[in-house]
Amino acid sequence: MFSDSAEKSGVCHQFRSLFSAGAETDLRIMIPMVASVDELRSCRRLLPAAAGEAAFLSIGLGCDILSMAPAALSLP
Repeated sequence: MFSDSAEKSGVCHQFRSLFSAGAETDLRIMIPMVASVDELRSCRRLLPAAAGEAAFLSIGLGCDILSMAPAALSLP
């Protein structure tokens, strides 16, 4: 998913920021523009590490998938 370590570092920083900002909430994170299962797996590996670094104690990873009908992609 990540083209280089800088991109991976940027995603981790964003995840840590989300966990810090949502520390006292029922935090839900939507990961947009996922193009493959490998991308989703990469994010799921990074999320617990980022949560730990942000001292976010309660993390339950779930997965909801939103898919678009191919016809919707061809709309003007």
